[in-house]
Amino acid sequence: MDLDSGTLLNSSGGDGDIGFKLQYFYQISCPSLANYDSQRFWNQLVAQASHAEQSVHHLVLAIACLDYHDRTKHSVPFDNVSFARHYVQGLTLLHRSDVSVEILLIGALLLIICDEMRNNPYAAVQHIIAGQKILNAYRPGTLRFCRPTVQQVVPIFSSLAPYPGQCRPYSQHRRAAENLSPGTPKVLDHKTRRHPVKAGFKSIGEALHDLKCLIPQCLQAQPYCSPPSTRFHVVPIVTSSLNTWATDWDGLLQRMGDEVSHYQEIIKYLDVIHRCLTVMSRCVPFDDESLFDKYLPNFEYILLTAGQMTSPSVYDLVPSFFFAATRCRDPALRHQAITALHNCAWEGRRLATIVKQISSIEGQGLSEVITCEDIPHGSRVVILGADISDDSTIVLTLKRKQPDAKAYTTFQYPLVGSEFDGDAAVSHALVQLIRRTVNFDLTFTADAPECEMAWYHDKSGPFNSQSLSISPMPPGVTLLSQKESPESNKSAG
Repeated sequence: MDLDSGTLLNSSGGDGDIGFKLQYFYQISCPSLANYDSQRFWNQLVAQASHAEQSVHHLVLAIACLDYHDRTKHSVPFDNVSFARHYVQGLTLLHRSDVSVEILLIGALLLIICDEMRNNPYAAVQHIIAGQKILNAYRPGTLRFCRPTVQQVVPIFSSLAPYPGQCRPYSQHRRAAENLSPGTPKVLDHKTRRHPVKAGFKSIGEALHDLKCLIPQCLQAQPYCSPPSTRFHVVPIVTSSLNTWATDWDGLLQRMGDEVSHYQEIIKYLDVIHRCLTVMSRCVPFDDESLFDKYLPNFEYILLTAGQMTSPSVYDLVPSFFFAATRCRDPALRHQAITALHNCAWEGRRLATIVKQISSIEGQGLSEVITCEDIPHGSRVVILGADISDDSTIVLTLKRKQPDAKAYTTFQYPLVGSEFDGDAAVSHALVQLIRRTVNFDLTFTADAPECEMAWYHDKSGPFNSQSLSISPMPPGVTLLSQKESPESNKSAG
């Protein structure tokens, strides 16, 4: 029997509808859980476990409740009380002393979906860390690790984004899972199986070039699909492209071996850019600023990783900091991003001042902003661009959602203050900077042919950070490649 919304709405809504909830999960929820090549996991492994293990059974029902409510905005039959009952029962059963490793790992993945559907990203991160700790307790090749269930879960956990301060800890587990005995079904990565791609990157410069080429794709509107509810949901094409890049990137780092230690700065830089593009691809195309609230751990990772770089001035980090400062409304993280911009010389200080003014606009009429949820959707503004008015004033073009949340309105906002007083060259340079950072344009980061970053091409020593110098600006404009601001050049003249 096919499942549709009418059938669900005509049901009684009590726990007697468990059959309908299970059917909803497997017919509607499961097909959309496609990221990390996890379709087999959800459709087969979880289905089997839900019949044999009550903890998995209740968590599956909890996800069905959340997914139905999210898709239809109806509270019947899967109301919050029903979700809470299944969620608590599933979590309680997972804490039994006799629960197997396989069930704990499956439960962790189910809990990740539950918490991300509830817009609780930090709780989801804790479940990721818990699953990673369980896997780290077993060495590849041991009896428990060789169990088929664990082998299916390993590639999924190894693909989950690490939390701030962690590196990708599962390269050895992933390799072990991908080199199984002939009689064991192999879990292939969907990037390799569905898309014929080149055999990994040959150099860090090539990885940087390919990552920059993904930027337009991440910003492209997606009118025919809904925003991804969890990390297991995908944005068509772009999620696969970003995952393919990450797989090739990890493969290059593994081939580099111990030489990775010589390239920590550029590795962190590319990780920051990839994380920015991941958030963009899942929020910007859907024109809903509230979506960014679900990615606070990602913003924290971006700021922490970039803050650990010892030579930030060599890299084009301004767009990443500006992206975090304007789209993340958490007060603490926004303050951290503004501070990072202040440390990026002339262009960063000007952009930090702009972010402060944008923050003031969004906070108008609010007594206090403690969390990002305190800023209503109708108060959030997006910078579209910048121009110079007839009186030489720099004017921002902003958009904001109307109170009915059905359309945006655009308006002009003049930048005032001593930071924006200057001659035509200064104003022109700042306008170009704003336009570039708004579009996350990394044009002025050296490209693959200009970067001597191929680890196998230069064995003479560590990577020279100067090989990633910023390309010169067009004639008449002085920006990131200059160590002095336009004002200092003018005064020196």
